[in-house]
Amino acid sequence: MRTLDRVRIERATTNDIEGIAQTYVDSARHHRDLDPALYQVPALEDVVRDLAQHWDGSDQATFVARVDGTGVGSVDVRLVRPRTEASMVKPRMVAGIGIAILGPYHRQGIGHRLMEAAEQWSRSQGAETMTLDCHGGNTTAISFYRSLGYHTTGLLMRKGLEATDAPDNRGPDHPGAVHVRQSSIGNDFYCQQVLTGRLPVKKMYETERVLAFHHTRPAYPVCLVVIPRTHVPSLVDLGAEGDDLLLDLLTVVRKIAAEVESEYGACWVVTNRGRYQDSKHLHWHVISGNRLA
Repeated sequence: MRTLDRVRIERATTNDIEGIAQTYVDSARHHRDLDPALYQVPALEDVVRDLAQHWDGSDQATFVARVDGTGVGSVDVRLVRPRTEASMVKPRMVAGIGIAILGPYHRQGIGHRLMEAAEQWSRSQGAETMTLDCHGGNTTAISFYRSLGYHTTGLLMRKGLEATDAPDNRGPDHPGAVHVRQSSIGNDFYCQQVLTGRLPVKKMYETERVLAFHHTRPAYPVCLVVIPRTHVPSLVDLGAEGDDLLLDLLTVVRKIAAEVESEYGACWVVTNRGRYQDSKHLHWHVISGNRLA
């Protein structure tokens, strides 16, 4: 039986608080990996305490997804009453949502079921619009929300008031030492610049989960980069995505390497770790030729 066939969506009770808190902490780990300058992982007991203190309220509802009786995800919905007539924003009832699903249960249709429950409840309460916040580098989540009909209507901008230049921790002069200087606000160049479209790139190959493109500042005559479309910290820390995404990634790396070898006779395939890895987003370089001056 498929996992989705075993899912039950129910209105959460206070008995679900600890499970919902655990799911939230699991989601926090993913977000911290996405942007450690913005997110942190709170202590489980602090989340439990906060949920208990703010549980009751007529303008709020929480739904939990259970698989064989065990909670694996939840969605929280909170109504925002219309603003006054003095506001430039048209008055309307808005429902803001936050959703979290345990990593092993991603991509199994559970998110769709939770979102349906949230929208149905919001509609019954008179809400006209659903809203949510999503990090610009969380491309998997953005694609999911867009598939449900959500679209971007604004842009949340931040500027840190600390120093803007991070140390340039360059490794030795080896074939994989292709560097991009990073801002101290976050350290995932690929999520923040490439996958958001802020930095246009020349694509060579792409799938739903993987992107291969020509390096924007090549250090070799042939210098290609292969990245996952969602945040994965490194080869030894695959985050919530696990080996399935690594297999997809290496399938594309293998294809690109074969094409480069066929055309140029040889290539390097390199990924970096530790102080050699400037951008903390798993990426592979497929390189051929002598290093450019």
